[in-house]
Amino acid sequence: MMKKNFHRYVGPLISVILFTAAVWLLHNELKTHHLPDIVHTLGAIPEGRLMAALVLTIFGYLVMTSYDVLALHYVGYPLPYKKIGLASFIGYAFSNNIGLSMIAGASVRYRLYAAWGLSTLQVTLVVAFCALTLWLGFFTIGGLVFTFEPLVLPPSIHLPFASTLLLGLLLLAVVFIYILVTLIKKRPFKIRGYELKLPSIRLLFPQLTIAAM
Repeated sequence: MMKKNFHRYVGPLISVILFTAAVWLLHNELKTHHLPDIVHTLGAIPEGRLMAALVLTIFGYLVMTSYDVLALHYVGYPLPYKKIGLASFIGYAFSNNIGLSMIAGASVRYRLYAAWGLSTLQVTLVVAFCALTLWLGFFTIGGLVFTFEPLVLPPSIHLPFASTLLLGLLLLAVVFIYILVTLIKKRPFKIRGYELKLPSIRLLFPQLTIAAM
C-alpha cells in the first residue's frame, strides 16, 4: 500500500516540479528575446536547413530511444516500443533541455517504468545502462577522432603530451577493455550482496553501434 501511494502522489509531484523547472529555464533563456525577432530569424533560415534540422532531431531521438530498448532487454523486462519511446523521449527531452540528466531523465523514467511494473532496482539499472551506452559512444568516437586526426594541444593547459593521440588511444583502450571483459566474464560481479551482470554478447555489439550513432 505504501509503495502504491508513493507512485500515486510522489510521481506526479516530481513531474510537476520538472515541468515547472523547464518553464522557468525557458523563460530565463528567452526573456531577452522578443517573438517578432525570433520569427524573423527563423524566416531567414532556408527551408532546406530547417527540414534537415527537423529530420536529424527526429533521427537523434529515435536513436536515443534505442538506448532504452536495449536497457530493458538487459534487465529482462522488454516493453512495447510505444511505451519505451514515450518514456525515453520525455526523459531525454527533459534531461537535454534542463540539464542534470541523471536527475531529470531518471525521475521521468522512474515515474513511467515503475507504473509499468519495473522495480526500483530495474529502473536504476536501465538508467545506468543508458548512461554507460552514452559514454561508450563518446569514448569510441572521441578515441577514433583523437587517434586518427590528432589535435595539437596548447602548452597553456600543461598536459604531459603535446597532442590528443595518447588521449585517443586511452579512450579506445577503455572501450576495448569493456568489450574484452564482457566477452570473457560470464558470471556477474557481486557488490555488497548485489549482483551486477554485464550485457550479453547479443546486446554488446548493438550497444556499441547505437552508442556510436
